[in-house]
Order: sequence, then C-alpha cells, then structure tokens
Amino acid sequence: ILHFNGSEWSLMRQTKEPQTLYGVWGYSPNDVFAVGESGIILRFDGEEWSEMESPEDYWPLWGIWGSSPDNIFAVGHAGTVLHYDGISWTSMNLGSQALGTVLYSVWGSAGNDVYVVGESGRYVNQKAGIVYHYDGLSWSQVMLDFSLIDGLYLGKSLYGVWGSSDKNVFAVGGVLYGGGILNYNGGTWVELESEIPSFLFDIWGSSLIDIYAVGFGYRILHSSESSIMTTSSSTIQSTTSTTCHEDDPCCIEEIYGEVSEGAELLRYFRDTVLNQTPEGRELIRLYYQWSPVIVRAIEADDEFKQEIKEMVDEVLGIIE
Repeated sequence: ILHFNGSEWSLMRQTKEPQTLYGVWGYSPNDVFAVGESGIILRFDGEEWSEMESPEDYWPLWGIWGSSPDNIFAVGHAGTVLHYDGISWTSMNLGSQALGTVLYSVWGSAGNDVYVVGESGRYVNQKAGIVYHYDGLSWSQVMLDFSLIDGLYLGKSLYGVWGSSDKNVFAVGGVLYGGGILNYNGGTWVELESEIPSFLFDIWGSSLIDIYAVGFGYRILHSSESSIMTTSSSTIQSTTSTTCHEDDPCCIEEIYGEVSEGAELLRYFRDTVLNQTPEGRELIRLYYQWSPVIVRAIEADDEFKQEIKEMVDEVLGIIE
C-alpha cells in the first residue's frame, strides 16, 4: 500500500507473505479501505492498517466504493457483492443470473443508486460486459439499450465505472484491439464512438469536463472539454477525445508479416486465452513493453531474428 502526502509517494504497508490488493476507497484520511485476493478487506484508522472479518475467504475482491462509512460495497469474482453497514460485512445476492460473472468495479451517486460492472462468462468462448444496478432495495441486471442481447455488452468486458451524477455515468472496458466507453444519461445506455486502440481499465473524474481513463499499454486518456454527440436515442455529453500514442512496433509482425497465419494464431491466443487472466494480461503487457526493443534488435541482426523466429515457432506448435 502506497501513500501520497502531496509531494511524494511512500510505502505504507507491505506483507512478508505474498498478498495482492486490487481496490482502494476512503471516506476520509482516517478511514480508508483496501480489498484484494481471497476476499481480504483492510481498514486504515489514521494510524495503522488492520484486517476486517470478511464473509468471503476464497474469491478475490476487485473493487470497493461507499456513500458513507456505514454504507460500503465491495465486489469481486463469482458475482460477489459485499456490503458494510458500519458494523459488519455481509454478502448480497445478485441471483442466479450472476453465475459465471466477475465484477470489477463499483460506483454510485448515492447509497440507493449504485452501479457494478464486470464480465459474464455464460456464453462459451465469449466474454460479455455486464452492468448491475442497486436501488437501495435490490439488485437488477441493467438492460443496455443499443442492439445488444440480454443486456450484455457482447464481445467486450467492462472494468471501470464512474459518474458525475445519477444522470451521467460512464463504464469503460473493451477488448485489446478496441477500447469501449459506455454512457448512461439517466434514461438509456449508449456506446460512445471511440478510436482507442486498446481496452480501458478504469475511469475517474472531478467533474463532467475533467475526466481521466487509464488502459492497456500505459495509456492515460483525458477529456478536458465537453462535446455534444448525437445518437439515435439521445444527445449526451461525450468524452471520447483522447491523447494516446500510436501502437508500438510488433516483433511478431516483423517476423511473420502483419497478415499471416502465424500472426493471426498468436492474436487469437492473446485475445481468447492470455487476456482472460491477470497473469495472462501481465504477459501481454510485458510483450508490448519490450516489443519495440526486440524489433530494433532483429532489424539490425538477421541471426538474432532467426533465433527469435525459432523460439516463436515452438510456441506456435504448442498453441496449435
């Protein structure tokens, strides 16, 4: 756990045993919560971090948000939603429709207006983004209103959610070759036009016209001006202006060519296998981090290029 004091970051907490934390939220400087693997929930009281009793001891928790110190929600794997009432954490039931669902992020405009986003794996070899809404009494699956089936954002997962009000909510996600931004205007959900080349993990803003989104490939997107975008269902505030770099050179395309059987097979493996787990996504990140360096090396050394090709040929054989 790292802490920023206004001028620098410092290490606040580190365990001797391996432990991964995924989400953090605080109501005040002296009341901060963090969640992570095996359902762990930590709380900071201004002096030290301590572990809270959690009803979940197996699945990881990915996100946490609250409207007050006694109304906090944590979400995670297997459709897990936990609620804190100021005294203890309890499990909330999303119903049988949540089976096979991973929930990554939670945000609300109030305690009775809460959104959770994630991905559903109910379809074979098909991840789909999903949104749930809490009205203070019960959870319901949101029916996205733009030619989608059963309220699912087909083919794309959703990783982050944030809003400036109950009538302006954003959810971000997408796939490796196309980022997605959804917007709820109080009546309907629409997908904003986007030329973002990779998926987005999270979104946050200080206002409607000051919004940040972060994603794959070290990309940080910022919207500093509101613009009007007309859709078939409504006119909404759009935040699709971005400041991201072009895709870096790809060593696989350098070896096999952009359009080739080998490159297509590796892209398929990347999107359908590696992209489905945190470990796989980390491998993808490392590949794109080092790919430009490898490209420069193989351009300058044919022998090295051949050695890399032989290594990748072995990987292709395993994938096949």
